Amino acid sequence: MKRCFTALIALTGAALPSASGQGHSALVQLQAHHSQADLEHMEEHAHYRYVGELLFYSSSFLVEEGGVERAATEQEVLGIDLHAHDGLRMVDQRIAVHDPLIDKHIILLSRNEFGALVLERLSPLDRDAFLANKRATMEQPSSKTQ
Repeated sequence: MKRCFTALIALTGAALPSASGQGHSALVQLQAHHSQADLEHMEEHAHYRYVGELLFYSSSFLVEEGGVERAATEQEVLGIDLHAHDGLRMVDQRIAVHDPLIDKHIILLSRNEFGALVLERLSPLDRDAFLANKRATMEQPSSKTQ
């Protein structure tokens, strides 16, 4: 569990007022989509993926209210089903959709923008592991990213 809290600190940073709530909500989403054994394996052998998935749940979208974009609240992170929208994501542009579960308009970050966010938030060690895995995956496109 120590790495879990370290990942949450790396994920949320100190700048966001609701960061600890977002981090906790992201962890709840992560636990809902992976078995405990998978999470332990991911934390130990692919920590960059663990952090990346936490970021996916907490930071890969913005909420749009009255023409203003903002970070999601803890309740919005818990309530949204990002997997229902992920197929709509564009490579290089944001896309706006309505999420019926939270009944709000959301802005999905582009794949490139989200990738840059993940790289920015990873520790140097995790960043190196992520980039090495990405290079290996590109050399063997049929292999699954771990």
